[in-house]
Amino acid sequence: MGIDDKKENGEEHIPEPVFHETENFRTAYFGKIPDEVAQTVPVKFERKLIATLVTQLTNPDSREIKDEVLKVLKEGESQELLMEVIGMKEYAKHRRTIIAACWECGLDFSKYLDAFVSLLGEKSTDELTCLEITTVIEEMAGPFDEKVLDRNLERLKTISVDEPLKKELLTTVHNRLKEFKAN
Repeated sequence: MGIDDKKENGEEHIPEPVFHETENFRTAYFGKIPDEVAQTVPVKFERKLIATLVTQLTNPDSREIKDEVLKVLKEGESQELLMEVIGMKEYAKHRRTIIAACWECGLDFSKYLDAFVSLLGEKSTDELTCLEITTVIEEMAGPFDEKVLDRNLERLKTISVDEPLKKELLTTVHNRLKEFKAN
């Protein structure tokens, strides 16, 4: 797989962000990569730069740059990066903020419906994180495969919660998935 956008198996490939670090600068490329940088591109997201991203989104002292970070995430169509960070155990305490960044940056996470419904069912997902997940799902544009919707509607039925807000949010997600199914 190349670094530039290409069609693979008839599907458009959106490149992952590429991070490049020199002695004096650290740069994130979202899109076309200069040839001299492309030769040094790592295969996976660099952990040090993921840590920087999490800090920029979560540190109260970084609030003034948060809008710019969200803009860069959107321009780079960084859904895969955000999903990777959400799944990293070392950032579990920041999961709510990272999930909020998913809808705040204005990207469509329809491709990740399964993952977000799974997060709803995790015992560690608190009410406020559930609210952020619900917002991400409500903002999804689709289209969705019928099987994906059916699977997630069934999964929602198996999630048992005691908190009133979580119950209400699960109902909201259930209704939204039914709307997707009706369209």
